[in-house]
Amino acid sequence: MRGVRLGPYLGEHLQDLVLDNTDVPGFLHELAVFSARFIGKATGLPMLCAVTLLRDRRSLTAAGSGPETRLLDEIQKTTGQSPSLAALDSGQTVSVPDTRSDTLWPRYSRAVTRSRRLSILAVPLVLNPGSTAAMSFFAPESGAFDEEAIVICEAFAFRAGKAVRLAVRIGASRDLNEDLLEAMKSRTNINLASGIASMAVKLPLADELAAIFARASELLLTDETVSRALELITAAAEVAVPGAAGAGVTLIDADGRKRTASASNPLVQLADARQYELGQGPCILAWASGEPVLVNDAVNDQRWPEWARAAAELGLRSSVSAPLLAGGSALGAVKLYARRENSFDHNTVRLLELFAAQATIFLINVQARESARTISEDLRDALAHREIIAVAKGILMARHGLDEDTAMQDLLMESRRARKSLRDVSAELVSSTRHPR
Repeated sequence: MRGVRLGPYLGEHLQDLVLDNTDVPGFLHELAVFSARFIGKATGLPMLCAVTLLRDRRSLTAAGSGPETRLLDEIQKTTGQSPSLAALDSGQTVSVPDTRSDTLWPRYSRAVTRSRRLSILAVPLVLNPGSTAAMSFFAPESGAFDEEAIVICEAFAFRAGKAVRLAVRIGASRDLNEDLLEAMKSRTNINLASGIASMAVKLPLADELAAIFARASELLLTDETVSRALELITAAAEVAVPGAAGAGVTLIDADGRKRTASASNPLVQLADARQYELGQGPCILAWASGEPVLVNDAVNDQRWPEWARAAAELGLRSSVSAPLLAGGSALGAVKLYARRENSFDHNTVRLLELFAAQATIFLINVQARESARTISEDLRDALAHREIIAVAKGILMARHGLDEDTAMQDLLMESRRARKSLRDVSAELVSSTRHPR
């Protein structure tokens, strides 16, 4: 098996799979089918393949090369346990030599055995922060994945991981652009609604509020930063509501990290900081639930007693928070604080939701630009990594008379032995061959 070649056109074929599919699930299915065929040919055994992708720690997507993998996917989702999820969590290859005697994932292994597969190999794929994935192979014989078979599967997974990473980035960029287009379509309705809302709360601000949103719309089409746009919106929100002591925007990323992106008053940052420290509060609840949260009197509110005491110590008695909703997810929340109790009502909630909708437009726009920029950076990084690995392969080929794929397998085996990344092992090899000046 050591002489099996991965082939010079494997990378191009994987890239074609990315370009030929319009969504991530479709790409993962085609990848699973191709992977089963490729590894089956390399090992001489009929293979099944399943690919598991976890994005933002919440969205689990699975695809397989055959109908048998659908049941395995259901068991994986129901039990939350499988070799694939173990590889995904640990970042290490997981091998099950014989499913009939496996005790770690008994229900899963029994289902694999019933599908006439007796051994499993789950290999993690290297993706960007926020996403993890693993590729599982199922063979009809026990002990099918020896050391050399594992090296071949890992070499294949290394290349497949680049394609998955690119597909995820492109998919995220497409989703963001679609959300942006929808937001842009609704911008006229938002501006109209702002005037209606301002009339509903009997504020003499219809013209001023319309001007604020018009200015915000201009920002979307210029190079002014999203932080400047959020500052404009939070300042306008404070001015639009009588009695407000300050307004702010909290952003929460895929890993749950929270930060106050804009605040019209230092008190807002202090009140937010206590929420972040405690992991609870009205702003965090608005983000988690996707619904606005109204606090009439922090002193008597029993939902978050520790935060309520901290807010009261800052002289803040009431607040209202509205989530920043983009499609099916929340990016954070916009909030208002006041020094007096009962400063806000349901009309204020509706008005703040309009500000939240406008802020979301900017965030979607900047994320779409950031995603496109990151794709370019990923491609540059991939090219740089590929170059150093190619040089290392060339050194081994010249030094030991190896073909390209055998040299790649040697690098992967050294990577496993040294517990270092393939790039680091390659860089060390290249560095060791340089002549001192």
